[in-house]
Amino acid sequence: MGQISAKFIKRLGRSRKLTGELRREAGSIRAALDVLKQGATARSRLGETLDPLHGVYVAVQNLSSVFAERVSVLPEFDPYYRVALDAEETYMPGGPPMSPLPGSYFTAWAFYDLRFGPDDHALRGYWDRFPVSPEPFAREIGSHFRSKNFYSERASFGLSRTLDRYVAQAEALQKSGESAEAQALLRGWMTAVVELMGHADDSCGSIGMSFGDGFGAYLKIPLDRTGIAEDVFFPDLLDFLIWEDYGLTDDRIEGDFKGLTPAQADLCIGHLRQRIEELRADELEYQSEEALTLLGKVVAEQERFDIFEDLAREMGAREWQRIIRLADRAMKKRKKPLALKVFEAATTEGWHLDFLARKYEKLKEGEWSPDPRK
Repeated sequence: MGQISAKFIKRLGRSRKLTGELRREAGSIRAALDVLKQGATARSRLGETLDPLHGVYVAVQNLSSVFAERVSVLPEFDPYYRVALDAEETYMPGGPPMSPLPGSYFTAWAFYDLRFGPDDHALRGYWDRFPVSPEPFAREIGSHFRSKNFYSERASFGLSRTLDRYVAQAEALQKSGESAEAQALLRGWMTAVVELMGHADDSCGSIGMSFGDGFGAYLKIPLDRTGIAEDVFFPDLLDFLIWEDYGLTDDRIEGDFKGLTPAQADLCIGHLRQRIEELRADELEYQSEEALTLLGKVVAEQERFDIFEDLAREMGAREWQRIIRLADRAMKKRKKPLALKVFEAATTEGWHLDFLARKYEKLKEGEWSPDPRK
């Protein structure tokens, strides 16, 4: 949402009334969090007694409601308004009990999960340096999906068939020796799919499965046959992985960093480290954590053991999978002392502190499995 957020920030600088109102509502969230930390009794604005955790939920919902009401009428938020309204007409035609979705579920989706507006750098950042530009392909593929503001679950099957035809076209191009064209087609296709996900219901996963096939084909194209520079391909891929937040690439890059050359791995590590610092400076916590997780994958699969302990300390216990990944890689190479140091460095603070502490104790007792259930 880069372009839209930039316009909105400028507007906030000119509108003291809107800025003040949002700050007041944000203050109620801080107050609710303080009550939660103290274990005190929370109260609604009407004086009703609330569970402290529910008090935080109410405060966040109030801010979200005010924000949505105030900004949805602004011109830069017109893409959001059109998509949300079309989806509301599709899924909430008469309200409960006629609607297939409860109002609370739809509201949560509209407030927190509905993506709109492009982030040009993440989706198209390096295209001008590709041997063949993906832009014309992205434009052609995207033209199929602009006839409606929102596509229902039923329509998703037809959308996936359209996407599959382009994957087949890329495979044909590669077989005929046109690898650069195949690469450009699939890279433009990847962006078109992400943009489509912003206004399509893929509850059945058909679009996601199509993406998996195309993304896998993209990664398998030999770089030396396309002529693309490594300092273009890898930063473009990593930025895409950081900002793709529909889960389309989850578990689809396991093992892909293992085959990198040392120079390619250094390039990826350096790029991710730079991105982490930039994202933290911009207070983009979610994306900075995504970049940190990716860094952990590269370091683990490349077996850069000298980085494990410091990286685990930076990760903390905010997520458990990436710590288990580092520890498991160390154990597979019979480096139990290093695995123990990974846990000791990570078990400082975070949502998964108790779980990681239990895994650490089991490891000290000689029992190890990366399976979270064991």
